Amino acid sequence: MIASLLGLEREQQVSEYSQSVLHSFEKDILPRHFGINAVSRKELIKNHTSEIAQKLYNVENKLMIISDGTYCRHEKSTNNEYQRKSFSGQKKVPLCKPFTLCTTDGYIIGFEVLMPALKGKRSQLPTDESNESRFVTKLRWVVEAVHENAKLYFRIASFLHNKFGKRLNSDHDLTDEIVDMMKLRRCEKNTLFAEVEAKKWIRRKLPFRSLTSKDLLDFPEMTERDLKILFTGSYQLSQAVSYLA
Repeated sequence: MIASLLGLEREQQVSEYSQSVLHSFEKDILPRHFGINAVSRKELIKNHTSEIAQKLYNVENKLMIISDGTYCRHEKSTNNEYQRKSFSGQKKVPLCKPFTLCTTDGYIIGFEVLMPALKGKRSQLPTDESNESRFVTKLRWVVEAVHENAKLYFRIASFLHNKFGKRLNSDHDLTDEIVDMMKLRRCEKNTLFAEVEAKKWIRRKLPFRSLTSKDLLDFPEMTERDLKILFTGSYQLSQAVSYLA
């Protein structure tokens, strides 16, 4: 179906062209334009450190990096060993967990992990464990191949994000006001938390009650600009509805 839509003679050509594109990214583009060797520390500091990050922490000539992991769900694997390892007891689905390092404006850095084999305190593995390991190694190469493909897709997606995605700097007109407010409140005590603890509100179950503007006569009127400053930015304000849940 896809082959006919693209005007190709046979469906296998779709796979061949896709593999050709992936091969080109892996061999010609990613080594030069993505990863730890593609950009210098100096360039990351100069061009990929957000203004609000610099002002919030009063840093100069220092590289700030944000790291986080996420979930990528995938179909069940026919490899039983990998299926067991990839199944998440928390999410109840098979998934992998890519770990991302990026600058404060969302530029993905990329990194390599080198990890030696672990024997614990033993000088070498016992014969039976070594032999069993060889059996596993003989069968598990397929999952390693799957991992390599997955890592390539993530690297390509990260490169395309860096190349064509916009940098994530927002609220330029409010930067100074947001930074000043956050610094002012940095050491401020959470009086609400103290009151909740003292009156044991967290242990009391009360139903929600509908309120109107007539019930909250002393509630302050705030503009969208005021709310952005209160929530320390547009993104945090956009997440406000989810806090209710």
